[in-house]
Amino acid sequence: MQTDAEQRTSTLFLTVNNHDATDWQNLFEKFSSLHKIVRILAYTARFQNNATKGLENRTGYLTAQEMAAGQERLWRIIQYIHFRAEIDALSKGTTVSSSSPMKRLNPFIAADGLLCVGGRLERSLLAESEKHPIILPSKDHVVRLLVHDTHLLTLHGGPLLTHSTLGRKFWVLRARNFIRGEVRKCTTCARYKARTLSQAMGSLPPERVQPTRPFTNTGVDYAGPIWYKASPGRGRKALKGYLAVFVCMTTTAAHLEVVSDYSTSSFLAAFRRFVSRRGLCRHLFSDNGTNFRGADAELKNLFRNTSPVRQKVAASLGQQGIEWHFTPPYAPNFGGLWEATVKSCKGHLKRVIGENLLTYEELITLVIQIEGCLNSRPLGYLSSNEEDPIALTPGHFLIGSAIISLPDKIKNAPSCLTAKWELVQKMRDDFWARWSQEHLT
Repeated sequence: MQTDAEQRTSTLFLTVNNHDATDWQNLFEKFSSLHKIVRILAYTARFQNNATKGLENRTGYLTAQEMAAGQERLWRIIQYIHFRAEIDALSKGTTVSSSSPMKRLNPFIAADGLLCVGGRLERSLLAESEKHPIILPSKDHVVRLLVHDTHLLTLHGGPLLTHSTLGRKFWVLRARNFIRGEVRKCTTCARYKARTLSQAMGSLPPERVQPTRPFTNTGVDYAGPIWYKASPGRGRKALKGYLAVFVCMTTTAAHLEVVSDYSTSSFLAAFRRFVSRRGLCRHLFSDNGTNFRGADAELKNLFRNTSPVRQKVAASLGQQGIEWHFTPPYAPNFGGLWEATVKSCKGHLKRVIGENLLTYEELITLVIQIEGCLNSRPLGYLSSNEEDPIALTPGHFLIGSAIISLPDKIKNAPSCLTAKWELVQKMRDDFWARWSQEHLT
């Protein structure tokens, strides 16, 4: 039995003429798998090995060494087809032509007969394949299969990742555009990167685009639950509370109220506190009951069309001249304005409270501070020019400035009450003019 040291190895050198090059290209184009081409070349090399006298016959499955030899043979064939002039010049000890696309790569023929990149990394600690990658053409069927396999190896990676992975062993001429084009041909990536059709949105309702007093048209929604304790100290029972979120349909100003439950009395009490500070609203908008899936039965009864609870609330509001509107069932997009406010409110609560259990007074204070933050959000584009006015916020329509900003210093204020009133009216008109220009457009 021969040992590894006693086994003879054979190196296959190819001579490809123009007629053979065409035959090789026609043969390779019949296959859509690079792995299959390599296996065929490995089996032909095994057949030649077994047909040669004095060499050990190889049987069974293809070994990793045979597959590697098959790959080297394949790349050698590809290089002889496309780089015959460069290989002949380097074999004679001369340099490649100045018009050759690989002139700047300082190519050389390695010990295995492959055309590789020269470069200046000989003394680096990189792997040999990274120091001197194999030079391959870009417009070749086999190289396309190689790029496709590398793209699959990187789990459908993008052109940059595919190029980086491929460059660890191969140097494809004009690789960037070539690889980008091949990756774009991937049907799987094209399907997941396809641009979906966007729904054409209808015109905004007049409550959203016509100047009115803040909270004249209001949307309401619930958020929670929020756990709190009645008083400070250990051993206090945790109580469940909710947030009633009122949003101005025109200025997007927010008003938050803490409620103890989903009952009718709690909602009416929160609504009375709201109108006592913000004024009566003309129209009140809310989600329909069928949008509250998973909510408590009391909340469903509160907003259900045929519920006596809704009739009671609606009757109470109707006495004050308030009309209550409900969005269509299974259409949460109709309430996107207050849904976005609920999301922002929850984000502030989660970041501030965390796992802590606040008292009722602490919760009330925090909720009102969050209300101030929500009413200090800019409505338009933030300019980087110091000469431009500050960003318009919902707070400008409530108190004349952002809620959490310092009051402006008043100099040379008019002493006449009529002049003061005219100044306030002018400020209001200026705010609405900026609202039309910055927020709507």
